[in-house]
Amino acid sequence: MKEENRQRLLALFKILLHESDEEHPLSTAEIIDILKYDYGLKECDRKTIYSDIKVISEHIDVESTPKGYKAASFFDAYEIKILCDLLDNFKSGNEKSIARLKDKLFAFISKYDQEFIKALSLKHKMYGKNIYILEMIINAIKHQEYLKIKKDKKESLIIPYFLNLERYHYYLYYAYANKENKIYKLRIDRIESCDYTNEKHYFDMHYKECLKLISNSLNSYISGELEIIKIELLDMNKSYILTDLKENFEDVFIKEKIVSFKTTINKELFGFLARYGNAVKIIAPLALVNEYEEYLKAICKLYQPR
Repeated sequence: MKEENRQRLLALFKILLHESDEEHPLSTAEIIDILKYDYGLKECDRKTIYSDIKVISEHIDVESTPKGYKAASFFDAYEIKILCDLLDNFKSGNEKSIARLKDKLFAFISKYDQEFIKALSLKHKMYGKNIYILEMIINAIKHQEYLKIKKDKKESLIIPYFLNLERYHYYLYYAYANKENKIYKLRIDRIESCDYTNEKHYFDMHYKECLKLISNSLNSYISGELEIIKIELLDMNKSYILTDLKENFEDVFIKEKIVSFKTTINKELFGFLARYGNAVKIIAPLALVNEYEEYLKAICKLYQPR
């Protein structure tokens, strides 16, 4: 094989692998332009490209569509996402070595999946189950599609916006289809089942905007030491309180009217509980009871007549 042919085949292999995917097929004209301007290979025609793709198809899956050619990646996006999260939590590695390893992983997927995963990835701890649900969520986010989920024996149509790894668990930030501007948070191992809809939504939200909305809509309880909090539910008719607790806290345990859960003690926690008014009462730890009482007194003092 001539050196020129070898260079062209290698370049075409890289182009198909990195520049194309299911949503971004490449036409023959586009491939010729990339070979010419990015790789300096000017002597290419349609017949040559067709022959070269036939050779490359013996090693990777290349599909011909009416819009052009697309190659299947060696890994799915969700698989690379999991590996990147594991690397982010590898305490023995430094940032440069981890970045190099990520670059090696990204070499196996298209640039579009790379951009998607980089936008989706945040540094937190490791996770290890519900892979099929994770895969469906990532694909639904990637393709901007509605997702059907079942939790607490109820089915819902949701818009999955963002996925984040927090304290060993993945959390899904989502909106209901009929309330797209209100963000909810759900630990994915609490999803009983989920299913694709293959129906696109058109609520286009940039990841940075989504993060800002999440920050404004939900309180964060992931910093500091975890403590066991006990509260008493004084109004059992307000079932949404239990739902909120399950979606926002760790190790929620319910016995009659007493609910215990793990979180950090901060002003955000006070604000979270205060929204339920006299429907909940903190009963432990005692230090938190006293601190919460002072918090409420300070608020009441603002409205005392002068």
